[in-house]
Amino acid sequence: MVLIQLRELLSDRFGCEAEAVELATSLDELNLYPADREEIAAWFLELYGVGVSAAEIAAWETIEDIVGHIEDHME
Repeated sequence: MVLIQLRELLSDRFGCEAEAVELATSLDELNLYPADREEIAAWFLELYGVGVSAAEIAAWETIEDIVGHIEDHME
């Protein structure tokens, strides 16, 4: 579920090809810069109430990192 929603966000908001958004895809491959990553974190905070610290955002390297973090902290 988180992957599907993230795929939709990245496609709609950042123009990423939905087919390119897989767990192993690196954020650099998708040209997601620090401000983009912060926006993704804010979106998940609003959607699921899951906060992400700046250090955690900086540690994200792949789609799997984002999905895993959100799923691990969902209520």
